[in-house]
Amino acid sequence: MVLKRLFAFLLVLNSISSFSQDFYPLKKATKSVLSALKAKNIVAEEIDITELESVVSFRTIPFVIYKFQYIELAKKGYVAFTQAKGRFENFDYLVLTDLDLTVDIVKVLKYRSEFGSEIASKKWLSQFNKYSGGALKYGDDISAISGAIFSVTSLTEDIQEVIEIMKICVQSNL
Repeated sequence: MVLKRLFAFLLVLNSISSFSQDFYPLKKATKSVLSALKAKNIVAEEIDITELESVVSFRTIPFVIYKFQYIELAKKGYVAFTQAKGRFENFDYLVLTDLDLTVDIVKVLKYRSEFGSEIASKKWLSQFNKYSGGALKYGDDISAISGAIFSVTSLTEDIQEVIEIMKICVQSNL
């Protein structure tokens, strides 16, 4: 299933490149990471994914990756900013990982819909911590939330794709 989806993604070319460039630019991204980490000082640099647009553009929604260093703790990692689909509206979120692309934090940054905002709960989002790839199943691995079935399902599927894309992007930029 994942291979079929990845193959389909490879067929779509350059549909979001200009939109992605304006999605969470460095200053806004840095502020979001500082908030997620509760940090005072980080250094971030964008990972150039322009050559990988054929892989990333399948999303038809923006996708940006930054490499960062958390100065106080000498911690390094990656953060991806993207969107997932709620019932009617997309919502912005970030996935912060360590250098091995294991999830440390998932944070919903902007939830636009009237229903389903419960997915922004830190406690619920902590279910994704330590995830590094493979299958995640809604209802088994990830708890359901009454009234947020679309957002929960979408985010669960989306994070799996985001980690796979991050692996491709990071490996190609080494």
